[in-house]
Amino acid sequence: LIFKASVSSIIPEVGQIEGVYTLDKFRRQGYGGRGTSFVINWILQRSASSALLVNCDNFAARKMYQRLGFQTMHLSRTIFLTPSQV
Repeated sequence: LIFKASVSSIIPEVGQIEGVYTLDKFRRQGYGGRGTSFVINWILQRSASSALLVNCDNFAARKMYQRLGFQTMHLSRTIFLTPSQV
C-alpha cells in the first residue's frame, strides 16, 4: 500500500475526504497528488464540491492540496492527550 484516502461523508453539496496518507518512502513522488486527485474526481461526480481537514502545521500536505485547488477556509490543529491529561 503506497497511498490511501477515505471519503468520510458525501451529500449533494460536499464530499469530505479524510485519512489521506502516503507511505514515507514514496512521498514527494506524486502518489499523494494523483491519489487525492482521483478521490476528488470521484466525489465531484456525485457532489458539488469536496473538502478536507489538514493540520495548520502540515505544510507539505497544505501545499499539495493548494496545487489541487483547495483553499484554506479555517485553520485547525490536532491535539493528542494522554489518559492522565483527560
